[in-house]
Amino acid sequence: MIPFALPSASRLLAMKTLILQAVTDQHHLSALQDLLAMEPAGDIILSSAFVTEAGLSLLADALEPVAHCTTLFAGIRNGITTAQGLARALALGCTLHVVDTGSRTPIFHTKLYFHRNEAQAQVIVGSANLTVAGLTANIEASLYQELDLAVGADAALAAQIDQRFRDMPKEFPEHVLRIDTQDQIETLLQQGRVMDEDRALLQPPAPAPGHERTSGFLPRMRLRTHAPRKAGGQRRTATKSRTRERQPAPAGDLELLWESPPLKRRDLNIPTSAKTNPTGSMLWKKGQNDIDPKHYFRHQVFQKLEWRPHPRIQGKEMAEAHFQLVVGGVDCGVYRLTLSHDTRTDTASYRQNQPMSSLHWGAAKPFVAREELLDRTLRLYRHAADFTTFVIDID
Repeated sequence: MIPFALPSASRLLAMKTLILQAVTDQHHLSALQDLLAMEPAGDIILSSAFVTEAGLSLLADALEPVAHCTTLFAGIRNGITTAQGLARALALGCTLHVVDTGSRTPIFHTKLYFHRNEAQAQVIVGSANLTVAGLTANIEASLYQELDLAVGADAALAAQIDQRFRDMPKEFPEHVLRIDTQDQIETLLQQGRVMDEDRALLQPPAPAPGHERTSGFLPRMRLRTHAPRKAGGQRRTATKSRTRERQPAPAGDLELLWESPPLKRRDLNIPTSAKTNPTGSMLWKKGQNDIDPKHYFRHQVFQKLEWRPHPRIQGKEMAEAHFQLVVGGVDCGVYRLTLSHDTRTDTASYRQNQPMSSLHWGAAKPFVAREELLDRTLRLYRHAADFTTFVIDID
């Protein structure tokens, strides 16, 4: 191991240094070992977006003696944090919280490591997660800062770091969850909110067969985020901007075909009142795409399906296709769903350039008719090698 070579903490002046892993000889594993070894031991906060058993194992020797005073905040629903990583944290004796924003975008993405006693504190803030690559291999940058708690500004910063993390479970009790048992971790794994480290991470987290899949859904965490502003001071909106940032796709060789506007009750088949009769379907609208909603879906997206006349409605066609449904980062399974298209060109809807194609939710309806999905975005993907198999991703 290459020593971190941190200067003595006994100096009167607090020290700052940059860790630039893989570009210099410094690396985050050694830096974290030094932080955990500060004496006398005090309160420790480890906060990481991604946590794996392999990553925590690298720190086990340094962490075990101080685990009783260590609180770990680990991000979940991100396709990387593993059940084994959480289990290792419990086995070492850490206090464990998981942070689930209820969505893949945004996720809990912090990387902050903090140790304070009565006289001093040390903090590492940067890009390194508690994974093997984050601690040893990736190009990662962090600032390592010593704080002298006899200095007012340093003491205020240490108190702020401690308080902000201690407040999170109280402010967001539904999303920042205390984990005390292996059974709780198994439930997160069954719900698809954490990964299995023994399996290749090639697909979105999937609930265990027979498990109540919808139990892993959460409303989005009410974060105090701010939309970026355009020139002139106007906020950007999630409309038809062709330069907007693309969201991460489910795993696989997929082609993005369509993005919805913010989903409404009509799209998700959520009744507006007890007297509302849900249609069971969603119109394929123009959405955030420069398309002709009258023809795009029937003649481009779903062209290669086997279309047939509707048995009861003249002028309508029907077809079936397989759709993998991913909701809030959780794989809800593959469903054979029905599509319909109105071929008539003499209707008011056609003349007004309204959508003429629909998706019928069928067996997938229990996973989409949910209040917490309102105003989210539905993205439709097609497998590059199979023009009859699709992915619907709601996030």
